[in-house]
Amino acid sequence: MATFLLATALLFVWPSQSPPGHADALVVFAGNHGVAARGVSAYPAAVTEQMVGNFIAGGAAVNQLCRASRRRWDRIVLVTSTYHLARARLLVGRCWHGRLLAVGAGSPWRASEIEHVAVEWTAMLRAWVFDRGC
Repeated sequence: MATFLLATALLFVWPSQSPPGHADALVVFAGNHGVAARGVSAYPAAVTEQMVGNFIAGGAAVNQLCRASRRRWDRIVLVTSTYHLARARLLVGRCWHGRLLAVGAGSPWRASEIEHVAVEWTAMLRAWVFDRGC
């Protein structure tokens, strides 16, 4: 149990972060997580499903990483929720072979993020075991 709690803390609560610095591109991983209803998103929540479909079809971020390689960029900064940093770093690292700086957005820990940790464990295990490609 102690090992599980330590792994949870290091992967999702206080993951290692890169100091932000000069980069050729900035990649932001974001979802609505209910905040779209508060008017803070450029798109309504219904667009999230369409965006996920685009990602699955090889669009959006994957295409940007390919373009970055063709342009000979060598450093990108990835910004995402702190609890999502470990999995985002794993997924992007499979497609991006340059220098990846990963930065968490928001506070490193809020009690409301407990549910996100459970989801991230499931998604991380799926990424390690089943979703192995770029």
